[in-house]
Amino acid sequence: AGEGSGVEPPVVKFVMEELFKRQHILAASLCGAGGGGFMVLLASEGRTGKTLKKVCEEELACEAPDVRGFQWCEGRVCEQGLVGFHVDNTTFAEESDGRDHFDVVWHDQ
Repeated sequence: AGEGSGVEPPVVKFVMEELFKRQHILAASLCGAGGGGFMVLLASEGRTGKTLKKVCEEELACEAPDVRGFQWCEGRVCEQGLVGFHVDNTTFAEESDGRDHFDVVWHDQ
């Protein structure tokens, strides 16, 4: 939808603007729809999800009390990204159907 679309709830718009203004985040996006969506925040270097939660609950809640109802989940950026592996069909000798197979993983754990 983008800037000025009006699709984000006012409290979400306020939080994203304030966190940008205070340089706590580098990027933000509202994902999902219809009340079941979520906001993704990319924290600035040296900041964590716990930092952002604290700022929202202790500094922003006086102007936007609904931030106290946010649910917070930690995440991280995988620098390797999505990786595809080609596995030749001889690896699957017992079940080989003559086709090559592929395996997709996000990263080694």
